[in-house]
Amino acid sequence: MPYEHFLGKAQATAYTGKAASLFNGPTMHSMFSWSHNEHRSVLTVMKPDSKKVQDFRIDHKHIELFVIEEALAIPPACFALMDEMMTAAFNPKHELNSNDELPPFGGK
Repeated sequence: MPYEHFLGKAQATAYTGKAASLFNGPTMHSMFSWSHNEHRSVLTVMKPDSKKVQDFRIDHKHIELFVIEEALAIPPACFALMDEMMTAAFNPKHELNSNDELPPFGGK
């Protein structure tokens, strides 16, 4: 796809503040409104009607491409939490794709 397609439709984020500062973007914790240790909790449940999820949905509804800097340095639990948050925001009814599977990251 041409670069122009993603103008205003892409959001970059990074796990650390140092990496995020290189492109003047948010950290993952800031973008997803996570507490510092939220990814370590197995009790975190993202409800589609919660304020956190609603705010994320409104702020990112036009985003088509999420770019995650330093992906290999991110704990796997963060990816699970991202998936849960994005599914709650963008696919709250858990609609299946054409393969009868729940699309990861809310289909984004």
